[in-house]
Amino acid sequence: MHKLFGPDGQLLFMQTGQLMFQFMVDTNGTPTDFTDDEEVEGSFVVLRSFTGQNDLEGHDFCDDIHEFIG
Repeated sequence: MHKLFGPDGQLLFMQTGQLMFQFMVDTNGTPTDFTDDEEVEGSFVVLRSFTGQNDLEGHDFCDDIHEFIG
């Protein structure tokens, strides 16, 4: 859960639920040596974004900072 509060302590936005993603890892032929592992470029994919409440969808972070904090 992620909650964002304004300067007066009022709850502004909340995100709940799960963010599910996947990516592939190249073990470079040494599956027990994690030091040489590399993410396969372009393999990161969001499968499901926040299954619960998502008050931040469609918001611009910088615009919100200016509006609520100044």
